[in-house]
Amino acid sequence: MRNLINTIKKCFQNHYRDMILAIFTGLILVMGYYATKITFDISPDAIALKKDLQSSAYQKANLYFNDDEQLFIIINDIKPFESLKSIDALVKEIEGINLVSGVYAITNLPLLFSPRIELFHLMFAIPTIQSPDTDLNLAKKELTNGLYYKKLFLNSDQTLTSILINIKPPSKESIRINQTYAHLAYEQTQRKLSSSEKQTLHKLKQIDLQNKLKRNEQLSDLITNIKTTLAKFKQFKDVYIVGLSAISQTIVDYLKADLFHFGISAFILMSLFLCFVFKRFTDACIALVSSLVVVVLSIGLFSYLNWPLTIASANTPPILFVVSLTFIIYLILRFQEVTHRHPKASKLEIIHISTQELKTPIAYSCLTTMVGFLSLTLCNIQPIIDFGIMMSTGIPIAFLVCFLLIPNLESCFKKTVATKRTQTWPKTFILISQQYKKSVLLSTTLILVMFCWGIQYITVENRFVDYFTSNTNMVKSIHLIDEELAGTSTLDILLEYPQKNYWLEKEGLMQIRQLEHFLIKQPGVTKVLSIDSIVQLLEQVQGEALSPKLLKFTINGIPKAEKEVLTTPYIAKNGELTRVVVYLPDSDPALKRDELINNINVYLDNNITPNASHEITGLYWLYNNVLQSLLKAQINILLSVYSIISLILLILFRNVKLVLCALIPNIIPLCVVFGTLGWLGISLDFMTMTIAGISLGLAIDFAIQFIYRFKKEINNHTFNEALLITYNSIGYAIVTTTLTLIIGFSVMLLSHFKPLVYFSLLSGLSIGVACLSTLLILPILLQFFIKKQSQL
Repeated sequence: MRNLINTIKKCFQNHYRDMILAIFTGLILVMGYYATKITFDISPDAIALKKDLQSSAYQKANLYFNDDEQLFIIINDIKPFESLKSIDALVKEIEGINLVSGVYAITNLPLLFSPRIELFHLMFAIPTIQSPDTDLNLAKKELTNGLYYKKLFLNSDQTLTSILINIKPPSKESIRINQTYAHLAYEQTQRKLSSSEKQTLHKLKQIDLQNKLKRNEQLSDLITNIKTTLAKFKQFKDVYIVGLSAISQTIVDYLKADLFHFGISAFILMSLFLCFVFKRFTDACIALVSSLVVVVLSIGLFSYLNWPLTIASANTPPILFVVSLTFIIYLILRFQEVTHRHPKASKLEIIHISTQELKTPIAYSCLTTMVGFLSLTLCNIQPIIDFGIMMSTGIPIAFLVCFLLIPNLESCFKKTVATKRTQTWPKTFILISQQYKKSVLLSTTLILVMFCWGIQYITVENRFVDYFTSNTNMVKSIHLIDEELAGTSTLDILLEYPQKNYWLEKEGLMQIRQLEHFLIKQPGVTKVLSIDSIVQLLEQVQGEALSPKLLKFTINGIPKAEKEVLTTPYIAKNGELTRVVVYLPDSDPALKRDELINNINVYLDNNITPNASHEITGLYWLYNNVLQSLLKAQINILLSVYSIISLILLILFRNVKLVLCALIPNIIPLCVVFGTLGWLGISLDFMTMTIAGISLGLAIDFAIQFIYRFKKEINNHTFNEALLITYNSIGYAIVTTTLTLIIGFSVMLLSHFKPLVYFSLLSGLSIGVACLSTLLILPILLQFFIKKQSQL
């Protein structure tokens, strides 16, 4: 540490200063360029557990039935059968868009009962609603209430229609790389890989990431092209694009817009407040610009290293800004304090003294904050792991900016005369800690009990509609599909038996049919489709049950285009693998994902033939597993963090009592945040989970700064005098930091993206509580544990 400080001292000399400022300028330009190239990854891979992505079920479903990328166009407030020409024209326009493999609407769906065709006609082009011999009334009935099409393309009132867009799968090479990478990643969890296997895994990971980002870009362009095409059809007034890719794109758009617009607003408000606090415009500019430099350098580094932002790590920029601004405010206020203490000292001496006084507490604050975020890597949730790595990478950058850039920037300006701050609140706080400590402790205990009681009500059930405010197009489209059609969420059940065409045999079909009957009775399930659904259609066409040979012959003879709609989504591997698709409404308030999946697993274990494997997968399953892991991961993370931070504080203070004084107040903001989640019914998700890291990081930081200064001052003063000096110095910095950050976060309460609203609300709350617990509870604990200097 001493060598570091000597190096820093040299850096403040003029001939070093210009070089360092030039280096930072170059870094800002380079990393600023890379920062503009940062990518967002909100694909299924970015919201799933690593073990689930590597599971055989997910990999198999991707290989044979990859429809996570399907898009739907919902046209509401329309008379579909009077707009067939317009719909058909739209379908043909979309078919010409790059990456589209097929488009299906009421205009080109194969019709088997309008009128009923003969079985052998299935070998040829199957009639559609536009075929000359099609009976329009029968077609309306088949498309609206038919066994297969019901709730897929038309609502019961025939006032809404949907268009299904199939997307070309990734290249075979991309799929092969993804499969190989997933296999090696899974093997790594089971055994120690050889050095060559580790190199292969690392190489495949990078290639797979590049392929995924390229795919996301292609899907984004596709959605843009579809929107451009829809704009040509003015007759369709109420139109929505729905699907995982569309939802992901919407989230990205909201995050980019909110972080940009609200970031500017927060920056302006914080600038005004810091100008008022510092009484000097240049200091406010240095603080905020330096925090922005931390963000730019960090995001540029993430972009250079190909670390995309996800739902969890999308709030990395504001959090890095918050953490770095905290350190910077401490340093600038210390400059002013030292200037007042040593009015005859030169600017360079003031910088030396200030950095010398703050080097250790800020270094340990950085270390404990890094530990807090690194602990996120202990969970099995990839987005949370990425967030932890990003934050722990950005914090050292904040430390370097704080002790290299800011002192050099300060040295560029003339020394100003510091006016003494007249503060009355420290004496009030000391009075409370001396005369009303029992009341304070009792009140705190009651508050803790109330919020701890609320923790039991925390849930992890999240719906996509909960991510957006009710007046957004995304929420409207999801409600339309859930209320008028089959539903926005699907759950896939894969059944596999090592025998060709087993699932087209009588025994296999009977198991699927019984499974369908079980599923449709489950709460929330609106529709179930499988190969048996197609078999029932064929039996209605024939007027009797089909023999296994005739059934196989008929299914194999269906033309390729019609197979894409009727059979390809449900059977593969020469009939050895079949898929049952369960439709569910995501906006259902009574949604209970985990309970449904557990019930299905119990049924499959007891009713599917032992020789057949059965697996549940799909986006619904992936998302549920992540949600169920959040609470357990949160508990494990907090226990690990407290253990490690306790050791770090023990090294810093070398006193168990001081460690207890630092740790106890940290429990309060965490309990308040989690209790608020429970009482307000806010579910734990990717963003709200990160609030714990902020709460813990800032509360520990406040405690370290306060205790370190108090420990220094009590050497030469009485307890109350040391406390008063600490309040006037670091206490003022803590209050300034708290108010500045709350003002900045409050702007984001206006966002349309609810996780960002909850994040800003709970972050502001946790910071405020951390400040109060440090300034009110910590002095009482110090008074209780520390009677005299010899006890430190």
